[in-house]
Amino acid sequence: MAQAAGCSADRDVLECTRAVLMQQLVGLQLQMMDFTVQQLGRTAFVVVYINPVQPQDGFGIDGLRYQSDQCCSSALGRPVRSEVILTVNPPIHHLNPTPQAAP
Repeated sequence: MAQAAGCSADRDVLECTRAVLMQQLVGLQLQMMDFTVQQLGRTAFVVVYINPVQPQDGFGIDGLRYQSDQCCSSALGRPVRSEVILTVNPPIHHLNPTPQAAP
Protein backbone atom coordinates (compact mmCIF):
# COMPACT_ATOMS: atom_id res chain seq x y z
CA MET A 1 0.00 0.00 0.00
CA ALA A 2 2.83 2.43 0.87
CA GLN A 3 4.37 1.88 -2.57
CA ALA A 4 1.11 2.81 -4.26
CA ALA A 5 1.02 5.99 -2.19
CA GLY A 6 4.47 7.00 -3.41
CA CYS A 7 6.30 6.59 -0.09
CA SER A 8 10.07 6.54 0.04
CA ALA A 9 11.90 3.22 -0.16
CA ASP A 10 13.03 1.52 3.05
CA ARG A 11 16.21 2.53 4.89
CA ASP A 12 18.37 -0.32 3.51
CA VAL A 13 17.50 0.62 -0.07
CA LEU A 14 18.24 4.29 0.63
CA GLU A 15 21.61 3.54 2.23
CA CYS A 16 22.65 1.19 -0.58
CA THR A 17 21.56 3.69 -3.22
CA ARG A 18 23.46 6.53 -1.52
CA ALA A 19 26.64 4.44 -1.43
CA VAL A 20 26.33 3.54 -5.13
CA LEU A 21 25.63 7.13 -6.19
CA MET A 22 28.50 8.54 -4.13
CA GLN A 23 30.88 5.96 -5.60
CA GLN A 24 29.80 6.96 -9.10
CA LEU A 25 30.73 10.58 -8.44
CA VAL A 26 34.28 9.88 -7.25
CA GLY A 27 36.64 11.89 -9.44
CA LEU A 28 33.87 13.71 -11.31
CA GLN A 29 33.28 17.44 -11.04
CA LEU A 30 29.79 16.85 -9.63
CA GLN A 31 28.30 17.21 -6.14
CA MET A 32 25.32 15.15 -5.08
CA MET A 33 22.96 17.61 -3.43
CA ASP A 34 20.20 15.14 -2.60
CA PHE A 35 18.43 12.04 -3.88
CA THR A 36 15.21 10.15 -3.39
CA VAL A 37 14.12 6.58 -4.09
CA GLN A 38 10.60 5.33 -4.53
CA GLN A 39 9.84 1.63 -4.72
CA LEU A 40 6.93 0.78 -6.99
CA GLY A 41 6.50 -2.96 -7.24
CA ARG A 42 9.82 -4.53 -8.23
CA THR A 43 11.20 -1.33 -9.76
CA ALA A 44 13.03 1.38 -7.84
CA PHE A 45 12.84 4.94 -9.18
CA VAL A 46 15.84 7.10 -8.27
CA VAL A 47 16.01 10.87 -8.65
CA VAL A 48 19.42 12.38 -7.94
CA TYR A 49 20.01 16.13 -7.67
CA ILE A 50 23.49 17.08 -8.89
CA ASN A 51 25.36 20.38 -8.73
CA PRO A 52 27.84 20.44 -11.62
CA VAL A 53 31.05 22.11 -10.43
CA GLN A 54 32.02 22.69 -14.06
CA PRO A 55 30.01 22.76 -17.30
CA GLN A 56 28.60 19.40 -18.37
CA ASP A 57 27.18 18.24 -21.67
CA GLY A 58 24.05 16.18 -22.20
CA PHE A 59 25.98 13.09 -23.26
CA GLY A 60 27.85 13.05 -19.95
CA ILE A 61 24.66 13.41 -17.93
CA ASP A 62 22.94 10.70 -20.00
CA GLY A 63 25.94 8.45 -19.32
CA LEU A 64 25.68 9.15 -15.59
CA ARG A 65 21.98 8.26 -15.67
CA TYR A 66 22.67 5.03 -17.58
CA GLN A 67 25.43 4.07 -15.13
CA SER A 68 23.12 4.87 -12.20
CA ASP A 69 20.49 2.53 -13.62
CA GLN A 70 23.02 -0.27 -14.11
CA CYS A 71 24.96 0.10 -10.83
CA CYS A 72 21.91 0.61 -8.63
CA SER A 73 20.10 -2.28 -10.31
CA SER A 74 23.07 -4.56 -9.69
CA ALA A 75 23.45 -3.45 -6.05
CA LEU A 76 19.73 -3.61 -5.24
CA GLY A 77 18.95 -6.76 -7.23
CA ARG A 78 15.94 -5.20 -8.96
CA PRO A 79 15.18 -2.97 -11.96
CA VAL A 80 16.08 0.68 -11.42
CA ARG A 81 15.11 3.74 -13.43
CA SER A 82 16.84 6.97 -12.58
CA GLU A 83 16.72 10.64 -13.42
CA VAL A 84 19.54 13.14 -12.97
CA ILE A 85 18.52 16.71 -12.27
CA LEU A 86 21.15 19.47 -12.41
CA THR A 87 20.56 22.07 -9.70
CA VAL A 88 22.26 24.14 -7.05
CA ASN A 89 19.29 24.02 -4.65
CA PRO A 90 17.31 20.78 -4.67
CA PRO A 91 13.55 21.23 -4.22
CA ILE A 92 13.28 18.72 -1.36
CA HIS A 93 14.99 17.96 1.97
CA HIS A 94 16.05 21.49 2.93
CA LEU A 95 17.00 20.44 6.46
CA ASN A 96 20.75 20.51 5.71
CA PRO A 97 21.60 23.17 3.12
CA THR A 98 25.26 22.09 2.94
CA PRO A 99 26.10 20.18 -0.28
CA GLN A 100 27.41 16.64 0.07
CA ALA A 101 30.90 16.66 -1.41
CA ALA A 102 31.87 13.63 -3.44
CA PRO A 103 34.65 11.55 -1.82
